[in-house]
Amino acid sequence: MPDLELAVLRLPQPAHSISESLRTSLRDAKDAVESLPTISPRVKMWYYTQIDDPCLLYIMAGWPSARSHYEDWIQTPQNQAGMQVITEAGVKLVELVHIGGVTMEDFPCDAPVISVASYFVKEDRRGEFERTLRVIKNGVDKGSWREGAACGGWTVEEKEGEDPCWVAFSDWESKEEHDNSAETDESKRSEGTREWISPSNVAHIQGIVF
Repeated sequence: MPDLELAVLRLPQPAHSISESLRTSLRDAKDAVESLPTISPRVKMWYYTQIDDPCLLYIMAGWPSARSHYEDWIQTPQNQAGMQVITEAGVKLVELVHIGGVTMEDFPCDAPVISVASYFVKEDRRGEFERTLRVIKNGVDKGSWREGAACGGWTVEEKEGEDPCWVAFSDWESKEEHDNSAETDESKRSEGTREWISPSNVAHIQGIVF
């Protein structure tokens, strides 16, 4: 099953202000991942910055599996050397997870703004949560969002003591459009789930090229 990498890095400065050497390192990493000879079809990788905190850099990449990501890239000497360079430049890893069943074809990679929402769902309510999402998405695709804009999945990694986490991605024209959508009928349908879903953590990101 394909898994979507979601990594978050904290940069020493806002993404548009980082040093040329750090830009080169990030560009080289993307080129290396997309040229891996051991994976077919080739991996696609994208960088994004968070609108509310431009020091946060999001990495999205589509892998055949989370295991492939670890074995074909993370553990390689090339990646380890690159990580050492960016760590010495002041970059810190904030988070690394994989979203099960989501491909780069599903992901709205070229959207003007993408919302990233994490929902922690009680274990015994997984099925109900997924059914609720299908109802919402059916309404969304026919309504205010562009068709195919919403996708998501459960994180492959499960942390001890935490409820299962569903990460949802949605395509927007602007952050304000998403903020205003809280009043739509689609959003109101989810109100009944609040007793068994922890409040979501929502970020808004935009693509960046180094």
